[in-house]
Amino acid sequence: MLPDIFIEPVVVIEVLGTEITESLGHTAGEGNEKIGLALCFSRFLRIRYDKELHDVTTVREIWNLKGGI
Repeated sequence: MLPDIFIEPVVVIEVLGTEITESLGHTAGEGNEKIGLALCFSRFLRIRYDKELHDVTTVREIWNLKGGI
């Protein structure tokens, strides 16, 4: 899935989900195998005014947490 528009990030938000799953249908975090990531039952928790954009969790860090690439 590709977004219709892309909005330049300006704030950090905290989200919660039940799990992160690998998905052939989603392109977020897509690796060499064309497998993306999906956050199941995601919920917005809060805006993190104490964080900067460089503090966010990267796609590579998420894959490492999952034991992927």
